[in-house]
Amino acid sequence: MKKRSSWVIFLILIFLLVGKSAQAVEYRGFLDHLAREFYKEGNTEDVLANLLDKENEISSGAKDIAYFLSLAEIEMFRGEIKITAGLEKPENHFEKALELANLSLEVEETAQGSRLAAEALSQLFNYRGTFFIIRNGNRALNFLEKSLELGEDWYMASFVRANYLINAPRIGGGNREEGIKIFEGILEEEHPVFSFLILNIKASLAREDKEEEKAKEYLREAGEIFPGSPWKGQLF
Repeated sequence: MKKRSSWVIFLILIFLLVGKSAQAVEYRGFLDHLAREFYKEGNTEDVLANLLDKENEISSGAKDIAYFLSLAEIEMFRGEIKITAGLEKPENHFEKALELANLSLEVEETAQGSRLAAEALSQLFNYRGTFFIIRNGNRALNFLEKSLELGEDWYMASFVRANYLINAPRIGGGNREEGIKIFEGILEEEHPVFSFLILNIKASLAREDKEEEKAKEYLREAGEIFPGSPWKGQLF
């Protein structure tokens, strides 16, 4: 019986590893090319205009689960762009993304829908009061755990999970060391947007720890990915 149990565990591990390795490493799925353009060139207006074109194209189709998920992803990226570029009211987009993600989950529980709900809630923690955070902290974690369990959105869900662990207080489940370990795993994939963002975050953390030389090295590495980016050194 013990030998059989060992084989079962071995097969499960192989299944999980194969499932992960088969995934395309993309930042926000179908928006990957726009994310690369934004962080490489910093052309905010052009990227926002392209997002509007994509929204209009999607809105002309069927109002199915793909519709809710695609629009939620667009809204999350709009909010992300506005934070990075210092534009007003990014929280409006996170509110809309949460609404759309919840609508998708009413149709079907998916990894992407769960991750989007967790990500939107996590961003809204920066704009809402303590009561909102207390009421929704466990919800965000549960959404993340479900997304990782389902597995189809592994890299984005892991990225959001790492950010949560790094920024949340210990009492809220925060664990900086574990978050950085997750980041290191994503860095191994050498996706330019993930790597650029993670290196900027690591530079910020190094500065918090008064490790200026480490911060400079992380920013130098980020600059090698997107040499002309105006967002190097920004906190995302």
